[in-house]
Amino acid sequence: RVQTPWLSIDLGTDGTCAAVSFLDGYVPRVVSVIFEDGPIYPSRVYLSPDMTGTWRLTDSPSPDSLYTTLIKMGLRFGEGAHPGCPDHISATEVARFFLKRFLLEVRERMAWFPLEEANVLVSFPPRLATLPRFVSALRSTFSEVLREVIWVGDRSGLLRFREEAFLVAVPSLFHDLEVQPLSPGTSRYYWVMDFGGGTTDVCGFLCTADSYGEEHTVSHLTYPQRLAHHLAGNDVTRAFYDLLYRHLDDLGLVLGPSIEG
Repeated sequence: RVQTPWLSIDLGTDGTCAAVSFLDGYVPRVVSVIFEDGPIYPSRVYLSPDMTGTWRLTDSPSPDSLYTTLIKMGLRFGEGAHPGCPDHISATEVARFFLKRFLLEVRERMAWFPLEEANVLVSFPPRLATLPRFVSALRSTFSEVLREVIWVGDRSGLLRFREEAFLVAVPSLFHDLEVQPLSPGTSRYYWVMDFGGGTTDVCGFLCTADSYGEEHTVSHLTYPQRLAHHLAGNDVTRAFYDLLYRHLDDLGLVLGPSIEG
């Protein structure tokens, strides 16, 4: 049986979350990290001007502070300037600053759990996997901060990256196989769309049962790199509220002019 626990991190455009998975005896457990406002930690960093008027990353935002949420997407610029910050602040500096604050919060919230013994699994958008600078910046940034905050001393666990859309599909895959089990030796193809706040990832894969119908293998993973329209979470939210508005307007519950067209 697998003894090593795992810390899983989903670095999102608008929010970041984490969970730990481990064996309680022979029973697998998954515990979500709960922050002050729930399981989602805002993916943002603040900038404030210092005494010389130069904007710096800050832990304590002031009334005149600005912030950016482009933590993950900015990593495609590597050591270059972060798109939501002044030119002297690099994308990797922003990511390190955010991840350190996030992991310190995780460590505090999970003080009862031996995080220093855990391996780490991180999700990433497959559409950015074709950008070598993004991949390098993502890996080096996480490695540095994990060794500073989680893997203290001589401890060094495994760091693994996995496509967001596939990780999203795993819980539903287990549920689907419980409701509709595969017959021994048969396969089923799954097509997944992960609507995120900044990216939409599409993943296809084949799930095949062994000759006894007891173990399953995932293979033939497909990640289309280009879609006709790159939908994002904001597009889905906008469409939902537009539909809701029209429904409420038809019921006569909306004051003001109706939507035309």
